[in-house]
Amino acid sequence: MFKCKCKHGASLMVKTITITDEAYEALKRMKSGDESFSSLILRLIKSKKGKLSSLAGKWSKISDNELEKVLRELHEVWSKWHA
Repeated sequence: MFKCKCKHGASLMVKTITITDEAYEALKRMKSGDESFSSLILRLIKSKKGKLSSLAGKWSKISDNELEKVLRELHEVWSKWHA
């Protein structure tokens, strides 16, 4: 286990997180140049946000009943949001 003290930007706020050796090595390999772990984590989070293509095929194993329920719930939420 590694304990990483991550500093975000110019902020003086520091948080300690505990991650496994495997997670640390994976993050370390993903870092570019002198990028901080905080910057890397934020970059990874931002890269996953809002890409509809990342959802392609995710519902391929959902049953018709489950799909109908999800779509009905989405419609209800969208209706309230647009009201």
